[in-house]
Amino acid sequence: MRAKNLLRTKGVGIKIIDVDKVENGKVVEKLLLIKLNKRPFPNIFINGNYIGGYSDLQSLNSSG
Repeated sequence: MRAKNLLRTKGVGIKIIDVDKVENGKVVEKLLLIKLNKRPFPNIFINGNYIGGYSDLQSLNSSG
């Protein structure tokens, strides 16, 4: 929720995929775990580049 709010306050257009609400969510979650070796969500991508989680997004925001 904090990541969504931060991005919205910046006026960033976002696409949210709630893996617990989509048909193949468990598959998506497993693939992300395999690819990124990271389970906790959110997993944030900007323009196709993996940013990390909320704390990583917050650090990027703080650094401008």
